Amino acid sequence: MFCTVSHLRRLKGHDVLLTAFARALAQCPQLRLNIGGSGQEEQRLKQQAADLGITHAVTFLGALQPEAVLDLMRNSDAFVLASRTETFGVVYIEALSQGLPVIATRCGGAESIVSDGNGYLVPVDDDDALADALIKMYEHHSDFEPARLRENCLNEFGENAVIGRLIGIFRQAIAEYGKKIRVKYSGLTKIRTRRRSRRQYKSYGTDSLGASAP
Repeated sequence: MFCTVSHLRRLKGHDVLLTAFARALAQCPQLRLNIGGSGQEEQRLKQQAADLGITHAVTFLGALQPEAVLDLMRNSDAFVLASRTETFGVVYIEALSQGLPVIATRCGGAESIVSDGNGYLVPVDDDDALADALIKMYEHHSDFEPARLRENCLNEFGENAVIGRLIGIFRQAIAEYGKKIRVKYSGLTKIRTRRRSRRQYKSYGTDSLGASAP
């Protein structure tokens, strides 16, 4: 059982996913896909599923509340998202936190989250590669241990891990700022010292001239 959750818009690549799923389904008739989310592409995607002849294996669940999303993930075997672009991809972390391996695209958001140890990455808009990944996940799903996926996810993206990284960033920023302040202060001190020296030199010169005047 595969699941995907996102807004139903072209950017998320559901059209590619449905095409890939149809190809995978032809080889693995037991496959099923639950699609959570709503959006402007919903009717077109439902029509695409009908045209592909896969409506018996694909379920559109509509918009889901956060708890329903987690329930869906807990009752699935793997998560898949065929996005054309992502900035980060919190949903990948949500899936991993529920012990699901992930199939994602190299779209800019998944590469820092998904690796060989927790899923597969495929090129954007490549339905053949995505179909192969779906089949591979179906055949090798047992290679991914849910407990280990959850543990690794929490170690990398859990609250304590994120707080620790933020503290490190703040400390580095403070240290860099301190260096700049010290350099700036050092420069100002040198300028003030030179100005003071020039004033003293002028003062000494005036006194000397005055003392030697007849």
